[in-house]
Amino acid sequence: MTAIAAPRPAAVSFRHRGAAGGYLHAGAWAAGLSIGWGVLPEAGDSTSDIAAKYAAHQGTAIAQSVLVHGLAAVAVALVAAALVGAGRRLAGYAAFAASGLALGQLVLEQVAVHSSADTTTAALFNAAQHVDGVKMLLFAAAAVAVGRAATGRWAGLLSYTTAAAIAVSGVGYLAGAAPLRAAAMLSLPLLLVWMIAAGRGTGRDA
Repeated sequence: MTAIAAPRPAAVSFRHRGAAGGYLHAGAWAAGLSIGWGVLPEAGDSTSDIAAKYAAHQGTAIAQSVLVHGLAAVAVALVAAALVGAGRRLAGYAAFAASGLALGQLVLEQVAVHSSADTTTAALFNAAQHVDGVKMLLFAAAAVAVGRAATGRWAGLLSYTTAAAIAVSGVGYLAGAAPLRAAAMLSLPLLLVWMIAAGRGTGRDA
């Protein structure tokens, strides 16, 4: 009778940690978008619009920022730790860096919400958008690294598609180019799915 080898404890631990991070990331973004959709500032808004929207929806702005930048940063760090632990160091380090930038966005947006000067509020908000662009490029790098190590066709396709879409939107946020920023409508859902897949896959090849 052939014995079935049990998964190594480290591999199981990485996979559970990564999976938890992936699902937490998706949940944080889903909750954040649901409470702030259509009422909070968006990239490309004027100074007066940014200040007015923050003033009218301060509590919502604080809560959304905590969810999509604070809680999401913790979730990304969990996936990053699982990637590093599974030997995918380049992807993990890129994800760790993205997590750090998300925390930076949290600080910028919290200060922006509480600022009494419209120009300061808008400047901080726009700075957070530029940081978002860099963060997206880091996610793209992480996705490429995972794609190169993927053993399954679906995992590779998802990683490379996510990388391409989020790189385009990242350049758009950095350059302030609205047509490229629009790619975020595709890249964000892809990123959420990819984060779950990357987190769940960390224990398979470790």
